[in-house]
Amino acid sequence: MLKYKLMEGADNDLKHIVRSYFNANNVDMDEYMHIDESCINDYHNLDNIDTAVNCLIKHLDNGDTISILVDPDPDGMTSAAILYKYIKRIRPEADLRYIIHNQPKAHGLADMGKGDFVVPDGTKLLIVPDS
Repeated sequence: MLKYKLMEGADNDLKHIVRSYFNANNVDMDEYMHIDESCINDYHNLDNIDTAVNCLIKHLDNGDTISILVDPDPDGMTSAAILYKYIKRIRPEADLRYIIHNQPKAHGLADMGKGDFVVPDGTKLLIVPDS
């Protein structure tokens, strides 16, 4: 049985549940569903991005083993998959590995000393994209 709770004071129109959800959260559904390039952030505005890019290029050029630590939630898996596929697209020969947490609620490097995951031998660069 599906259980749900109607939001007090919201326009709980069950025939248009998605629009009701957007309205209840003060989000313009039409604008959200039809985004444009004004929503894109310039990656140059990210702190230390040039250092990170140069570090990745150095390790790719050296043929080093690069490992990606995958967080076990949707955004962690998505960010790791995008990164893995991107690197393989620009450098198909890259020695790229991925590491999956052994515990379902582990994130980032927090549980590293508890045996949650093992960094593969020979890894020269460890990327944790969802941290």
